[in-house]
This record gives sequence, C-alpha cells and structure tokens, in this order.
Amino acid sequence: LRDTPPPGAEAQVDYGLLGRWLDPVSGRMRRIWGFIIVLACSRLMFVQPVWKMDEFSWTESHVRAFEYFGGASARIVPDNLKSGVVHPDLYDPLVNKSFGELAEHYGVLIDPARVVKPRDKARVESHVPYVRDSFFAGREDQFTSLSMMQAEAVRWCDEVANRRASRALGGLSPREVFEAEERAHLLALPQRRFELAR
Repeated sequence: LRDTPPPGAEAQVDYGLLGRWLDPVSGRMRRIWGFIIVLACSRLMFVQPVWKMDEFSWTESHVRAFEYFGGASARIVPDNLKSGVVHPDLYDPLVNKSFGELAEHYGVLIDPARVVKPRDKARVESHVPYVRDSFFAGREDQFTSLSMMQAEAVRWCDEVANRRASRALGGLSPREVFEAEERAHLLALPQRRFELAR
C-alpha cells in the first residue's frame, strides 16, 4: 500500500460482482454489481448495489456517496471503466463527459488508476470480496427489490462495515477516524445535487 493520503484528499472507486439475484417482479435472474467507494484516509465505505454499470448508475452512485459522506474528497481514483474513463492515459486520460461534468459540479479531480495496476486503488480492491461475502452472500432471498437492497447496503455500511475495528487504523473503526480526522477536510457539497441530463 502507498502512504495514507491526507484526510479528505482521496477516494477510491470500484465495481465488484456481488452475485446473482432472482428479481421477484420480473422472475429473471439478475447479476448484481456493487459500486464501492472508500475514503483512503479513514477507510469509510459506501456501497450501492446496481443492475448495470452504465453512465447513469456510475454518476448516480457518486452523488449518493458524496451525500452519504456529507462532502466530497479532493480526488477520485476510479478504475478505467468506460462509464467513467473513455480513453485511459497516464498523463491525459479522456474522461466521460457526464463524469467530467459531475467532477466539475463537485470541484473534484478525476485521477484514474493506471491500466492493469490494481494497487493504485488497493484500499477499495480489498473491500470487494468483503462486501460480497459479508453483505450479499446468503442474503439474496431477503431482498424484495433493488431499492430495498440499496437501503440495506447503506444500513450495513452504517452498522457493520464502518463500525468494525481495523488493524490499519490502530484498532479504531473507519467511522471513528472519519469523525475525528476526515469529515472536516471534505469539500462542501453544492446547494443542488448533480443531475445527469438525458
């Protein structure tokens, strides 16, 4: 792992396959992806289950994450998913138009991870199997809708993931470190939330 960034400086983002879920409305088996974002300093995490990794889900998940944190980090380190980064490049990546507009709206810098370099966002990479195994696995039958699943993911973040003691944080929980060190350093949210034009 790289050195811990200063409070409020960086958030790392990734998608992870959580599993398959039988949608009771349509009767179809659906693949459920987890949008996972972790503040690099406090390791506070936000998870949003989605059906698709499209442009709308990508931007909407970022908006909800910023609202969950109560602010935005100065820099976002995403994967090179087409929903966010059209053309990866070490020095001048081409960012998706809507993702660029979101970054401008919140005043954040988009700094994509290098291609095939998962260590550039190691803090979020390590959370993907944890989210799958602790939040989703074995609970698929309890979810009656995607919106219920998303609400449960927020509750799980609040009550389980962000309350667990972490060796990397000296035995403190991500929530404790966030409240003590990072919350005050996040960028303030604008008065209006970002809306993706369609």
